[in-house]
Amino acid sequence: MYPLLRLTAKDQSFSQRKTEFGVRYQLQVLMRCGYTDRNLHVSVNIFHIHKNLTILTQDLVTPLNERSFIC
Repeated sequence: MYPLLRLTAKDQSFSQRKTEFGVRYQLQVLMRCGYTDRNLHVSVNIFHIHKNLTILTQDLVTPLNERSFIC
């Protein structure tokens, strides 16, 4: 089971550039862990940004340490 990053429009700020795999979005994800807010900078190749986006960590281009998700 992979941790999920649930992104909403107000959670994310992103810049985009074209790649051969579609569009790479540089996502800045604000994760709320208890009373602590942490920013995770991740990179992922996706074709569409929807209003609500859930990304499996296995789909991330930039590998993340699994401990990053532990609050």
